[in-house]
Amino acid sequence: PPTLRVLSTSPAPGTPLASNSDLVVQLSAPLDPSSLAPSRVRLVDSSGIDVGATILPSGATLTLAPPGTGWPASQLRLELHEGLRSTDGAPLAATATLRFGP
Repeated sequence: PPTLRVLSTSPAPGTPLASNSDLVVQLSAPLDPSSLAPSRVRLVDSSGIDVGATILPSGATLTLAPPGTGWPASQLRLELHEGLRSTDGAPLAATATLRFGP
């Protein structure tokens, strides 16, 4: 059966996030906005504390905009959890964890 998965990110995993630049995630299919919940899309610092990103879905693109103070200058971890689904009902294939930063 079809599943939803991460195709790419900009910047690429392992790359530090520029202070005021968006993190863009390209998915394999358009995301169902009703499947978004704070527990399903998380961007946290190295201590596991949410950094306050604004999450903006648009078709198969998920944009995370930095908080007003910009991204912290530490390693960040993007977590996409089960429960996310595409507009045609395909579930996220598996929890995705992507790291950004030094």
